[in-house]
Amino acid sequence: MIKYHFARNESGEIVDIENVTENYRDSHSFYCLGCGGDMNARLGVKKSHHFYHTSGTDCGFGESDLHRYAKKMLRKKFQSNPPFPVKLVQNVSCGIRCLFFKDGDGGCQVKRLMDYDLKSFGYDTIEEEKEVEGGFVADLLISDSSGRNPDILLEVCVSHQIGERKEKSGLRIIEVPIRNEEDLHVYLDGAISEAEPNEYRARILSRSPRFYGFKRDVQSEECLNARYLPVASMLLDNSIECTEIEHNICCSKIKDLSCCPDELLKVVFNPDTLISFQKNLGNFIRMVAVKEGIPVKNCKICHNGVPYKTYDYNRPVRCLVADDNNMETFPLHWSAIECEHFSLSKDTIADFEHRKYASVTYQTVKCWPDGRISYDVFRIAQKFVEDEGFVDLVGETDIHWVSSKDGCVYFKARVLDPEQYVPDRYVVVKDGHAEWIVDNA
Repeated sequence: MIKYHFARNESGEIVDIENVTENYRDSHSFYCLGCGGDMNARLGVKKSHHFYHTSGTDCGFGESDLHRYAKKMLRKKFQSNPPFPVKLVQNVSCGIRCLFFKDGDGGCQVKRLMDYDLKSFGYDTIEEEKEVEGGFVADLLISDSSGRNPDILLEVCVSHQIGERKEKSGLRIIEVPIRNEEDLHVYLDGAISEAEPNEYRARILSRSPRFYGFKRDVQSEECLNARYLPVASMLLDNSIECTEIEHNICCSKIKDLSCCPDELLKVVFNPDTLISFQKNLGNFIRMVAVKEGIPVKNCKICHNGVPYKTYDYNRPVRCLVADDNNMETFPLHWSAIECEHFSLSKDTIADFEHRKYASVTYQTVKCWPDGRISYDVFRIAQKFVEDEGFVDLVGETDIHWVSSKDGCVYFKARVLDPEQYVPDRYVVVKDGHAEWIVDNA
């Protein structure tokens, strides 16, 4: 059964079911807009309120009647309500040439259903069956009396679409499909809206309005969050951490990132790069750090280190001066931090830069907040954790700066053991001495 939202009362006025109360129903008569037959209002609690034919037979409300009625009600809405909202799908770009992604001349870009109020743009006039340029007649012509904005043709589509000639005329046209009163009621209560960008079926079957001649490419100053970018950090102990920014970020917002006090620098780069040399990410970050003037010490970039094929990823080089100095022949590559024989291999760095990573696009971040800690303070905390251990537990540990206040520097220490859970502990360093603290810093 068709649910009718509108009817005429005994005075010929059009009545919306939403405005009908029980008292109003009892004191008025209602008639069908199409056939003129007697109607009544159903105001129950289980079903939505609607008018129905008292004869029990729906008239179908003819297409021509529905077309005329839809034009009248849309015109009434435009004239009576302050806003006249519409929504159309647009390609929104940050407008900045993207550093990491090649989307043409624009930057990050997303398809988005954008909201507009035609009244706010100066549209203040609506006319029915108005002839326009090209010999077309608009069902409803929405215009700006000041002449600043082009006219908009609002076309009501009950059974026939606007046609190819009108579609390609270059005019701004909004085609509104209306099959019954319920469709019309949607547009009268809310916005005339295209389907969401991913709702292809709705657009193909013409179940949503269509916009022709409107600008589809727009720019936005907001961060579109259209990408994800890997971020690698080099800490004060020269170790590497690689994470993904939790929330996607536009490349224009990288400048807003900052380093923590226990970080020497951050490197932001194309995610495709991470996939292509994930195992050699450390070499890439060390190359960047050296180019930025950071005194990195690592056996992989030491002049005395020779590449060595081994299954132990932590021991990738053979030390040429180990035998003469009573040192480990195949050292852990971060042992160079405290090695007095470390000598930076400029050839290795040049090889990284010109052969392996020449095509990599990246951006560095080196802006430290006030209170950045020194490496000496970090090393005091690190050595304390290594020497004291976690209640006689032997295992590799990791520490991170937490905060600095009142001359004290606080660190969080954790045990890197995937097989068991060990609660984190906290260390405070003051005046060159470290100790455990019970409370969270």
